[in-house]
Amino acid sequence: MASDNSPPGSRTTAGPPFDKSSADVVLCTLDDIDFLVHAQILCMASDVFESMLSIPQPNVSDPRDVHTETGLPLVHVSEDSQTLDRLLRLCYPVADPKLCSLDDIKPVLAAAVKYQMEEAIALMKDKVKSLCMDSPLPVYVVACELDLEDLAHQAAATVRVRELTTEYAPELDRITAAQYYRLLYYGARRPPSINAGLSLNSPSLTFCRSPIPDSASSDSSSVVSNFVTEFGGPHAIADMTIRSADDVEFSVHRNILAMASATLLDSRPVSTSPSTSAAVSIRVDEVASVLSILLQLIYPLPEPTISDLRTLAAVTDAAARYGMVRVIQTLKRLWAEYLDTSPLRAYLIATRHGWDKEAREAARRACCEKTDAYVPEMEAVSASAYRRFLVYRYRCREAVSRLTLPLIQPHHRQEKKPSRSKQLYWSKTGAEYSNFRDAFALDVLEMVQRAAGAGCMHAVVASLEPDMIITAAHPGEQFLTTVASLEEAVRKVLQGIEL
Repeated sequence: MASDNSPPGSRTTAGPPFDKSSADVVLCTLDDIDFLVHAQILCMASDVFESMLSIPQPNVSDPRDVHTETGLPLVHVSEDSQTLDRLLRLCYPVADPKLCSLDDIKPVLAAAVKYQMEEAIALMKDKVKSLCMDSPLPVYVVACELDLEDLAHQAAATVRVRELTTEYAPELDRITAAQYYRLLYYGARRPPSINAGLSLNSPSLTFCRSPIPDSASSDSSSVVSNFVTEFGGPHAIADMTIRSADDVEFSVHRNILAMASATLLDSRPVSTSPSTSAAVSIRVDEVASVLSILLQLIYPLPEPTISDLRTLAAVTDAAARYGMVRVIQTLKRLWAEYLDTSPLRAYLIATRHGWDKEAREAARRACCEKTDAYVPEMEAVSASAYRRFLVYRYRCREAVSRLTLPLIQPHHRQEKKPSRSKQLYWSKTGAEYSNFRDAFALDVLEMVQRAAGAGCMHAVVASLEPDMIITAAHPGEQFLTTVASLEEAVRKVLQGIEL
């Protein structure tokens, strides 16, 4: 490898064996180190390099694609010299590099995956697997980052469930909430022996990607038709068009778009359709069903009905990406309508876009859910966001449980306080709340958090001792006092729990 004493910005040649005069290609790294390599070896080791180097070179090459000292073809790569040196040594007939830590192995494995070097991938995966017993969580993170499902399976099988639910490794911030959820889900349901029951090779058990396909959220033709009808048709006084990702054109007004967003008009320009008189056309990454709703929210038109949460999430992402402040305010209100039916999805969306107030309200509603379920929004949010909610939910439930314990003890003395050592803040089945003490606390929490009304709270407290209430229509004074005191105490303690 080249000397570390090279002046910044200078071009130097790598050390042996990547400095041979017999080389016929030069690879230039991110830190400006030239590797003189042999195309035949690269092509044998990598399908990507084989496709790249088999393309006939033009008679007149761009000076940037030619190595000035040797006149050889020059290929710029995004890896640094240390990573490329180690990768190439796995391909050349020389001693393999000595890589022991995951920090050293990961960039080489990532480059091998990028260039489709099967032998190098196999060698690096074997090294990573050897680290599973001592560092299963970091290995799981690397597997998810590089989309290596078999490696993720092995790491997940090695993770200790107790440690996973009581501790949070910083590297988990690099994976999505969905990948973290699947790890928790598997850890909670797997048998004591990883060789029993659930098969690690089951096609339905995936960690890196969701097995559920992302289907189209709505019919493009209907929403486009609705927009054109409300808008007045393409023959109106529009002065430009927007083309969706699925090649549907919308006739729009530049001034209205400019007022709605400072960046939307910066989208890449495309040639206009002969069927339209608009002089300018841009292409955006949103599909027509999403773009149509976005435009309806920009224009002074009736508010569209968005019944599908995936479409609502896509529209929200687009509005945030283009900085549409007024549209986002409308979308916040639309998301608020789903706080009772889909609070976790609302929380993840709010967290993703930095809506602190809305995220707290959604988490408050979601902490009453008795089970955890996968939602698509987990795929686009960091694991730390989901874990933050899990801890918040646990603290809320524990606080309410402590408050209600004095009420329960006189009537349920045989009920022992359950152990929380195995499942601190997560359970797919909610089993840790199946005993009477926790079930009662969760019912109280739900009544208070969701403001279900005094009648519902009366029924929950009356389940402790029916004699406390005279009739449903005329509850006793002692009963009413108990309910009021409990509700006030719960609300006060929950206000002090931070998300």
